Amino acid sequence: KDGYFTVAVSTAVDRPTNATAACGISWLPWGLDPKGIVYMRNMLPSPGFAQAVQNSTYGTEQQTLGDYYPVGSYYATPQAFEQQVGCPAG
Repeated sequence: KDGYFTVAVSTAVDRPTNATAACGISWLPWGLDPKGIVYMRNMLPSPGFAQAVQNSTYGTEQQTLGDYYPVGSYYATPQAFEQQVGCPAG
């Protein structure tokens, strides 16, 4: 409702129990390759969108994007994710 979202990425066996629509958390299945990479794609922004990553220079990304700056967190276990994130929509 505030414009923020959470996406959990894991193998199916390590999917956190709270990575559900009911908890407001999207889930992406991770493949079998443990050396994979998650990419976030930036599309072309509206010309008036000042917080676009295309408007930043090296080292100013967080300042330029403000609330739109993506934040990643690593959790070693599904249980750690479940405890830290909880069920924000529940």
